[in-house]
Amino acid sequence: AVTYVGNAYFLENDIRMKADLDGLGALGDVGWYCIRSILWAVDYQLPKTVTAIRGSVSRSAAGVLLSCGSSLQWDDGRVATFHCSFDANLTMHLTVTGTRGTLVLHDFTLPCEDDSATFSFSSGTGLSAQEREWRPFPSIEHRVRTDLTQEACMVREFA
Repeated sequence: AVTYVGNAYFLENDIRMKADLDGLGALGDVGWYCIRSILWAVDYQLPKTVTAIRGSVSRSAAGVLLSCGSSLQWDDGRVATFHCSFDANLTMHLTVTGTRGTLVLHDFTLPCEDDSATFSFSSGTGLSAQEREWRPFPSIEHRVRTDLTQEACMVREFA
């Protein structure tokens, strides 16, 4: 999910809220981060079907998407979902869950700190035979440090 609350000025004046300029709204602004992350997780294989999640779509008076969610399905049974919005608390959360582990990134589009970002990974996690405790305990958070902000790295990459 990638969401944030657009203030009154944003909702009235921002290009992302103009149907004739960028009618995709939240989907075009922050939804593509979700879609790109999903495609990364499945090695860029395109899904067989994509379905809007019932009740997740809201629009401005001009018809611009304020929020939406979708489910993507592949022939082999893999499923992904995402939610993007201009009317929900700031969230930049990615969770990838497979048969052997779970990867979690809490601020994957814009790190909270300029010099580092965090993620966690757990593998083989489940419940004990009595289903009263974790086995093994989920992984701790990992921190990746950098000398440059992501924007500086992008400029360096393009240079």
